[in-house]
Amino acid sequence: MLHRITHSRLLPGQVAALAGVFVILVGTFLVLLPWSTPVEHPLSLLDALFMAVSATCVTGLIVADPSTDFPLFGQLVILALIQIGGLGYALIATLFFLAAGRRISLWHRMLLAESLSTLDLAGLVKSAKFMVAGTLLIEAVGATILAWRFIAHDEVSGFHALYQGIFHAVSAVNNAGFSLFSSNLLGYKDDPILLVILAVLIVMGGIGFPAIQDIVERLCGQRMRLQVA
Repeated sequence: MLHRITHSRLLPGQVAALAGVFVILVGTFLVLLPWSTPVEHPLSLLDALFMAVSATCVTGLIVADPSTDFPLFGQLVILALIQIGGLGYALIATLFFLAAGRRISLWHRMLLAESLSTLDLAGLVKSAKFMVAGTLLIEAVGATILAWRFIAHDEVSGFHALYQGIFHAVSAVNNAGFSLFSSNLLGYKDDPILLVILAVLIVMGGIGFPAIQDIVERLCGQRMRLQVA
């Protein structure tokens, strides 16, 4: 499917839009699966579509509670849609091409540039690698700290706390607003560490990794100049 889309005569922006629609439709199908929602509380097609759109477009609006209306598989589907929507289809497609050892063509670079809202084609592959590695690293660090706080508050198992930490770290970095708690984070309003960590993750995700990459490169460049001097 991806191979056919990328070799069509559509413009990169049109392909990015169609890919987003494709991800939403696949997400809707997965949300409707019996493993995604309890049999006693099945979602309607419209509700499933809304949840898929909200997760992929990282809006945080819900018509079903992820903590009560979705078992583990359904929550993982929502989590995957958030990550795909946050990183972007073109960025993920680029990683698949790199993993397969394929050359990134000019057309794919244009598609990636469209996804990243930039006109500069130079260094796009390097930027893509930096964004993914940086995103995963920040999410991993955030998830670890959040898991520690969830264990301290709820006395849950380490695995369950880590899962909660991963979900909320991914949700925060991608500014998705989804939570595994029906009351969202009201139960943790008196935990400054948890709130500060989530706030930092939200700000870093909101700033965007192109800006973070530019800051890192400038700082590294200044250090190199100081060492040379």
